[in-house]
Amino acid sequence: MYVLTHEMLLLVNSQVVLVRQTDKPGIIAGVSSALAKFQVNISYMTVAVAADGEAIMAIGVDSLPTNADEVLSTVAAVDGVKEATAFSEA
Repeated sequence: MYVLTHEMLLLVNSQVVLVRQTDKPGIIAGVSSALAKFQVNISYMTVAVAADGEAIMAIGVDSLPTNADEVLSTVAAVDGVKEATAFSEA
């Protein structure tokens, strides 16, 4: 599967949070802390890094709370994160 220009293997069997980010230390910790603030449980995660220093993180979550927009805004505010969105299996 390609997400933007990043190749990654992704099995979608839950809701997924996609995070476009700069590839640098601390972002995974910052994003997981942001999700933990809202009691969001991570079931899996994968990261694909491009040669240009950008990365895509796909995070499988059990579910997003009803205030998902607030959760995604908090994730997007993590230093180095460029964009955060979510989708689920149809």
